[in-house]
Amino acid sequence: MRKRAMVMLGFFAGFLLFFLPGLLLVNTPGFVPLGGILLGLAMLMLVINIGYSIMGMIQPLWVRQVLQSGTEAKAVIIKNNAITGIGGYKGSDIWLDLPVRVQPANGSAFEAQMKCRLTQTLMLREGSEVTVRYDASNKTKVALVGDARTDMMTKYM
Repeated sequence: MRKRAMVMLGFFAGFLLFFLPGLLLVNTPGFVPLGGILLGLAMLMLVINIGYSIMGMIQPLWVRQVLQSGTEAKAVIIKNNAITGIGGYKGSDIWLDLPVRVQPANGSAFEAQMKCRLTQTLMLREGSEVTVRYDASNKTKVALVGDARTDMMTKYM
């Protein structure tokens, strides 16, 4: 089962475990105490918040497939505005999209959105050349190969 499906299943389980018991806290027949409803809603919001924060860290399934069997090429970063305004960011290492121009060895260049982690994005500048893999049948699926530091070290050191 896909990880995203597991997260959604977790949302549903959280609803069943926390919200419904709050509704079932009954003092008298036909009366649902407000405290039970509020407790259930608070627990539901907690489960949704935790699930939402985890979703950004999950690697998309297609990224793994492209990295294993995709066509390797060089790409140039068109623009990196992901680093604007995140000076002291201490959150999770989420997946982001960066616009790149992919230059295959045996074909014409094309533009796409490259999937990479935030920590990799912080090392990439506009005009940087990186190694990517892409799905030849669906050129919208482009992923950064390895670590951005490797490409940056060989270029600037």
